[in-house]
Amino acid sequence: MNKTLIVIAIIIVIIGGFFLFFGKSNAPVIDNKETTSGANEAGPQVNGVPVPDGTKMETGTVSESVVTVTYNGSVFSPKTITVKKGDSVTFINESNGGMSVASDPHPSHTIYPEFDQYKSAEKGKKSYTFVFDKIGSWGYHNHLNSSAVGMVTVE
Repeated sequence: MNKTLIVIAIIIVIIGGFFLFFGKSNAPVIDNKETTSGANEAGPQVNGVPVPDGTKMETGTVSESVVTVTYNGSVFSPKTITVKKGDSVTFINESNGGMSVASDPHPSHTIYPEFDQYKSAEKGKKSYTFVFDKIGSWGYHNHLNSSAVGMVTVE
């Protein structure tokens, strides 16, 4: 019985050591946080080490938050929202009709051409999510009911 307990204890130690050793990620962590003054005095860092000026680094958009806007058949709610660059906005159709969210002006959608659902989302079945990666104020409407309008301000 004592030998069995010792064998079980050794197996637990080996498994724990395996997860402890191999469970850590060696992927670089990019730290590009700004100071409270808004200036990034230390510059970008990878794993806590400053990156020399002129170094090319891959960047991407990571959504910090997701904001939800609903459409009831006549209006969007909330009608006006403010998000940060890289945030996602999900438009949910809660109406009995169609919804196709598109940037203003109707029908050309030229103010922010990428912000265009291109197809109808049926109630309860579909929604439209868009990641805002351009700073500014962006008017939008339901292409299928152009009087339903809203505004997204991206800071």
